This record gives sequence, structure tokens and C-alpha cells, in this order.
Amino acid sequence: MMKRTAYVSVIVVAAVLLMRPDDAMAQQNAIRVLEEEINLLKETIEQQNRAIRKLRERVGTMEKSVGQRDKAISDLRRRLARIDVFQKELQGLEAKLAEAIAGGGVGAKGGDASAGGLSAEVRIRPEFTQNRNDLNSDADDQDGFWGHRVRLGAKYGFSDWVRALVVVQESRSFGSTTTAGGGELGIHEGFIELTPPLLPGLRIRLGRTELSYGGERLIGRDDFSRAGTAFDGGIIRWGHLPWFDIEAFYAKIHESRLTDGDTDFFGAYMTTEAVPNTTIEAYYMGLLTEQVVVQQDAERKREDAIHTLGVRAEAVVSGLRIDGEAVVQLGSRTDPADLTKELDHFATAFFAELSYQIPIKTSPTLGGFFVYASGDANPTDSKSVNFQPLFPTRHSFLGTMDLFSWSNIMDVGGMLELTPPAGFGFFAAFHYYLQVQRNGGLQGPLGGSITPTGAESNGKKIGYEIDAALSWAPNDHLQLQLGYSIFMPSTVPEQLKIGSDSAQWAYLQARVRY
Repeated sequence: MMKRTAYVSVIVVAAVLLMRPDDAMAQQNAIRVLEEEINLLKETIEQQNRAIRKLRERVGTMEKSVGQRDKAISDLRRRLARIDVFQKELQGLEAKLAEAIAGGGVGAKGGDASAGGLSAEVRIRPEFTQNRNDLNSDADDQDGFWGHRVRLGAKYGFSDWVRALVVVQESRSFGSTTTAGGGELGIHEGFIELTPPLLPGLRIRLGRTELSYGGERLIGRDDFSRAGTAFDGGIIRWGHLPWFDIEAFYAKIHESRLTDGDTDFFGAYMTTEAVPNTTIEAYYMGLLTEQVVVQQDAERKREDAIHTLGVRAEAVVSGLRIDGEAVVQLGSRTDPADLTKELDHFATAFFAELSYQIPIKTSPTLGGFFVYASGDANPTDSKSVNFQPLFPTRHSFLGTMDLFSWSNIMDVGGMLELTPPAGFGFFAAFHYYLQVQRNGGLQGPLGGSITPTGAESNGKKIGYEIDAALSWAPNDHLQLQLGYSIFMPSTVPEQLKIGSDSAQWAYLQARVRY
């Protein structure tokens, strides 16, 4: 706009000069005006040039900034891709570690299968109990004893894809024998495992082996018990974690002798870690039981067919851990009170736990949990509703005193874990136990021998339990643990005439292994 004004002024002055050529004064004035307008025009043009240069500098700076931003975004994307690769590699390593633990801890899949290996474990645990069986202080049932377990394992690989493992175990109490071999000496594990190189991800195991799935609430090693749990049978596993892992198993729980029946246990367990920071599991388990018993002076066959289906999910994100499991049981059972009748079986169970690890020096973890398992409101009708807990790891699930089973029970509580430096650890938990059905009775070591009738009303409050344990593991070979638990009964044990006094349990455990 300024340029156009200047040009117009010059034209006007020129026109004036042409109109009055004889007026010298007017010409000089016009020339002066023209010079001023030209100078103004030059100044305006210079200002505009400076503005254009600044604008170009700003555009260049912005282009450079955009380029740096695009480069930073591209670099960030490359780093995220590398982190994703590292995460998948870490999940694979965790899967191999879990497989090594499930394989008895003597050899891990993916290692040198042709090499041999030895392992040993010695565990000594003195224990003290009071009123643990009857909740009655008037009875003389205080007990102190020393538990003892020794395991010796040997692994040998015949080739890159064939290996064998044998673990010999003796478990007993101090003073139970004074002769060599007088304890419970036997084969804890003994199997052959095949991993064909032409079928990557496939594993076949035959023999006696431990089974451990999920949170071990249905199938576990029960390692804290004196002898632990192992099964005779076979496993076929095929998997490529983190995408999927499928394991089918069969175990013979009891083999018939002449007239008595068999007990067979089988199932399939699927795991995926495809979702970041999450493990999802789905499973089916079948338990078929045949047993010949004498009732009313006659031999009768008891047959149970329990089919268990469930799903479990665990997620860990920035110290927050969520664990949940839902289980449904279907099938049929023979009525224990009348072996001529068959009961339809339908039961459910649930577990939920939420915890958070605070990122400070001792890594304290605070959490809460809820446990539920259905119970039979009327044991005398034609239905079976008590949940059957199968073969779980009992310790630390439903309390470390191991008084109850996952059946006709609710457990609401909280826990605290600390991990101080130098290998120390601390654990504490509070449990509030309730019956689901008033007439279902207590299931487990404390009340398993008592079968209430449908007419009884036993209330719902079972009692409270407080557990605490202090551990020290200065290295991978030595672990010391001191634990104490107290159970304070409420209305149900008293009405079932079990007792009303508190029960206590304490232990000191030393474990050495290599």
C-alpha cells in the first residue's frame, strides 16, 4: 500500500511540472517533494526488506524446530520398539525360569541337555502347636516336634532333546526311627522328558512329577508340607510364550486292586502373555473317582465325576498387582449318606487380590484379598454344592495355619510384605473367616470330621487369624524363617462343639540347598 501511494505522488508531481513549465519555484518545490517521496519510498522498501528477512529467519527457525521434533519423535518410536522387543525377551526368560521351577529346579529348558547335574536340599523345621486340632485349652494337646526333609536330585541328558530326572526324598519327624531307611524314603520325582528339535516348543514328560499351575489354589506342589505333592502320569506341552502355552496332563491318583476302583485326574491348562504386563490363564480339570465301600453290611460303589473349569488373570503395572480367578464345577457325586443315590454337583469359587508395592527402600507391599467357595445349605437334599478344592498348595492360601479348605468359606483380609536390605523379608496377614452356608460345616483339617445335619444352624462367623513370618536369605543356598500364627474362633467352632479357645502355632525353619 505504501509503494502504491509513493508512485501516485511521483506521477502527480510530474503532471504539475508538465502543466506549469514556466514556474521555476513550483518546479523546485515539486522536485523537493519528489525527492522526499523517493526517500520515503526507499525507507519503506528497506523496512519491508528487513521485515521479510526476519520473517524468513522465523520460517527457517520453525522449519528447523519441526525437523528436530520429527527427528525426536522418530527416535522415540525406535526406542519404544526396542523396549517392546526387550519386554518380549524378558517374558520369554520369565517363562523359561517358570519352566525350570516347574521341572524340579534341577535343570532348565533351553540349557545344555546333554550335561548332567546334581541337586540337594536339607530342611529342618521345629514346630510348636497349642489347641490347633480341638480349640480346647482343657485338653492336653500342646505339641512340639521337629520335621525333617532331605532331597537328592540327579539330572542326565542323553542328547540335546532327551533328559531324565530323579529326586529321592526322605521326610519324617525326629525320633520316628533309629534305623537307616526307617523314615518315609521314596521317589519324589522321576521322569523322562523329550523335546524334539523338529517340533520347537513341544515337550513330553512321562513319570512322576510335580504339577504347578497359576496360584496353586487347585493344583500345586504343596512345598511347605513335610513331603510335598507329586503325581504319577504324563504331560504334553506346546507353547511359544508370550503368545501361548498349552499343557495337557494326566495323573493316576489311585490304581484299583481287585475290587476297589480307580481315581484319575486329567486336564488342560492354557496361558498367554500376549497382553503387556498381563498373564491370562484358562483351564479344564477332570477328577473321576471310583471307590468300593461297605455300607449297611453290603459292598457298594461310590462314583464321583467332578469337572472344573476356570479362568485366571494377573496384571502388574508400576507396582500395582491385580490377581483374580473364577472357577465353576459341574458333574455328579454319590451321596455319602446313601450310596444308592446320585447327587448333581454344581459349585463355584472366586479369588481376588489387589496389592501395591511402594517404591521406597524396603519395598513395602500393601494388599487386600477376598476368597469365596460355595457351600451346601442342605447336605441332605439331592444336590451337591460344596466346592471340591482338588490338590492345592495349602500354605499361605487361607492362612498359614492350614486349618480350612477352599469350600463353604469366605476369607476377607489384608497383608503386608517388607523387603529390607541384606536378604531379610517380613510378611504379615489378617484373615476373617465366614461360612457361606450356615449348615455346610467346616471343611478342612479343623472341622473336616464333623458333618452337620440340615436342621442345624451354626451361624456364619468362623473366626480370625493373624500370621507373621520373618525370613533371611543371605544367598541362594541358605534360608532361615521364623513364623507365628494365632487363630481366635468365633461362633461356628463353638456351636459345632470343636472348641472356643484360641489356637497357636510357631516354627523355625532352616533350609540349605544347591
